[in-house]
Amino acid sequence: MKISQFVLNLDQAKNCGWAVYEKNTKKLVNYGVQSFQKYKDYDEAIHELKLFMITLIEQYEPEVVTIEEVHYSRNKNVYHKLSKLQGVLINCLIEREIDFEIIVPSAWKNSLDVARGNKTKRKEEKENSIKFVEDEYGISVDNNTSDAICMGYYYLNKK
Repeated sequence: MKISQFVLNLDQAKNCGWAVYEKNTKKLVNYGVQSFQKYKDYDEAIHELKLFMITLIEQYEPEVVTIEEVHYSRNKNVYHKLSKLQGVLINCLIEREIDFEIIVPSAWKNSLDVARGNKTKRKEEKENSIKFVEDEYGISVDNNTSDAICMGYYYLNKK
């Protein structure tokens, strides 16, 4: 297995935000969002998202992949689906012998001041994440991509 200097960050969902950083320089190399909304069957969407992750892995050969921890928020069905997705992605990374880290959403959001206390609404957190990316990188992205970029920034700069 080739050792590389990239970190791949995934905000995994049916609209999967992703970001790639060069580990040593902490430079944002590439980013985007991939939609899996056309798949009505969630298991098929999970499979396609796994294939998309594999494509990114083959392109960048990351040293580590970060994945956002699944957070339970009143919707058991969504929590179940995202947990399934997380398990499939982790299994794929283990099979490929790629290191990974699960990033707790509150850790990166609090660290980057995206969540300003427990009372911050989800809509406001999304806006704050987008603003952080605009301020830090001078680019305009959607909230899924901004979350992946923010997770990567947090991972590379945490103490």
